[in-house]
Amino acid sequence: MNSAEQMKSQIRSMNGRGYPNYRALKGEWQFDGFVLSVDHVQSDPFASPSSLSVHIAKPNFPRHLYAHKAQRIALQDALMRMFGKGIACQTHDGSGSKTNGKVSCASCCQEVLERSACTIDPDSGALVLCFNASFPARGRSILAGNMIDLIFRQIVSLVERYLFYDHLSDDEKRYLQKVYELSVDQQKIREELESRNLVAFVSNGAILPRESGSSDLPMKDAVPFVSAPGFEVELDLPY
Repeated sequence: MNSAEQMKSQIRSMNGRGYPNYRALKGEWQFDGFVLSVDHVQSDPFASPSSLSVHIAKPNFPRHLYAHKAQRIALQDALMRMFGKGIACQTHDGSGSKTNGKVSCASCCQEVLERSACTIDPDSGALVLCFNASFPARGRSILAGNMIDLIFRQIVSLVERYLFYDHLSDDEKRYLQKVYELSVDQQKIREELESRNLVAFVSNGAILPRESGSSDLPMKDAVPFVSAPGFEVELDLPY
């Protein structure tokens, strides 16, 4: 496997050459603590962005966060959201603000679902996260300096900041713990529904109507749901 320094040297040698030369970057590159895989290179600067993925053998997330399926799905979802938030922060500070050199990833909606964009091996804890990047160019000529900045500053900083547990802030670690606790409670509710022969659970105080047909946000000034007393059920949850 080629090293990160070899990748940087390869990029430098491409400066000013035609855009198709970016295809030489396709493959796996060993960085410090992770492997960056260039899975697909866009055909020209105006095509759909290139596909990349990062593979981390030891991201060191506590095992209880992913040991069971429901908790693993919740953790994967949370990491995807954090990574996306990190991309947005880079954009706001002026990094990769244009399509040329922009990083993007799958956006998560209201539902917490298993997705192929972020996966964690339930046995080893190894992490794979897929994302996109528009490789920079002037016209159809490669901009090596911008590409090096894209890979070695923007992308590496995102990976190191959000995909290694030891690099997370205390608030982010608490957030992942709350995600875990919520998934455990949800799992318990689903088990209770079946054992009690119920079909759904809505908590008192829930805001059910959405802002619009195209938005997951709750409707402003909506009336909170309150169950009729005769239909109320009390559940004891782990958290």
